[in-house]
Amino acid sequence: MSTDSKKYHTYGELPKFKGDIQSYPVWRQDMITYLHGHKVGYTISMADKDFENKVQLIGVWLHDDLALDSPIKKEEEKVKDDGFSKEKKSSIKKYIEDSRSAYAIIYAALNDEHKLLIKNLTEGYAYGIWKFLEEKYQNSGDTDALLLWRDLSKMKMSDNETWDMWKARVDEMRRRIDVMAKAESDKMGDSLYKELLLYEVPEAYSHTAELARLKWPEGLDGVKEIFKNFETGRTRSSEPDTEHGYLGELMY
Repeated sequence: MSTDSKKYHTYGELPKFKGDIQSYPVWRQDMITYLHGHKVGYTISMADKDFENKVQLIGVWLHDDLALDSPIKKEEEKVKDDGFSKEKKSSIKKYIEDSRSAYAIIYAALNDEHKLLIKNLTEGYAYGIWKFLEEKYQNSGDTDALLLWRDLSKMKMSDNETWDMWKARVDEMRRRIDVMAKAESDKMGDSLYKELLLYEVPEAYSHTAELARLKWPEGLDGVKEIFKNFETGRTRSSEPDTEHGYLGELMY
């Protein structure tokens, strides 16, 4: 729990969610403390498959109460007893009201991007929005996938590896990401693959990468050949001239 958690208990600052797996555990605990401070924390642990039905029931009860209070309502038009005691109705109403309050608090803590992600969830259902965030940021599979994408964003070809070695690293990362993908859109697409291979290379490779980009539509074999020729040329130019070196010694 963060050091600021206690202030939330006294209706202090709303803990805002940054939207990343690293900050989620601390935010989660802070939000629980905040919700309990507002006396609605219990709703995030109450799974209720009949939530929407109960919301509708409350609407019916409200309508019925208004009808019964109307002086012009005829006796035979009064609603029939629906089987719920007065205490039960009161309990359900309180739960729905508290769930809506908790949902509103959690919703206010999210950024615009995350608000779009939950647009299809049942509005007012605190357990639903809480469970969604838990599954997204606590699920080990999702966490591993996010970590892979984070590592991918930092990948660059080093000065001490060949382009083939670099390609092997990118290929392995692509394989790992694609294996963990839950949908086609979660995979590493051809465009990103190409960008990594051709543009995350050392400065000395920049001209060669441009040539390879033009060759790309013809297939990877041609691209590999371009980089191989470049690296072979570099190797030859860095080798000592043994013939002239030997002659120099003789002349000396």
